[in-house]
Amino acid sequence: RRKVRRAGARGAAAAAAAAGRAGVARRRARWRVLRLGLSNPHLVNRLTDFRYGQYRITNFEMETSAIYGLGRLMGHHCLAVNAIVANRVKQEFSKDGKAAVEKLIQRFLQIFSEQL
Repeated sequence: RRKVRRAGARGAAAAAAAAGRAGVARRRARWRVLRLGLSNPHLVNRLTDFRYGQYRITNFEMETSAIYGLGRLMGHHCLAVNAIVANRVKQEFSKDGKAAVEKLIQRFLQIFSEQL
């Protein structure tokens, strides 16, 4: 039986995206092809180009979908709140991401407590 090494905490897909090569991840200076290729390698470009009237997609948060999917499978109600701290397409990043997250938490708690 052959031992299979698993990707680190970032995951193989994230490593492939970071390396800028769809379906390929770099690990310890070796390139390897992922077993499962990207089903839609141009998704980010298609989402950023999408327009609906004056509206366009400015952010999409992939980890939240896992929370919603697992929550639904387990019969839970889930909620996600997100602070946008980077525009990777334009290569613009928040100068103080921690402050943005703290402001989001405070604002969420204020709105949530008013609804109780």
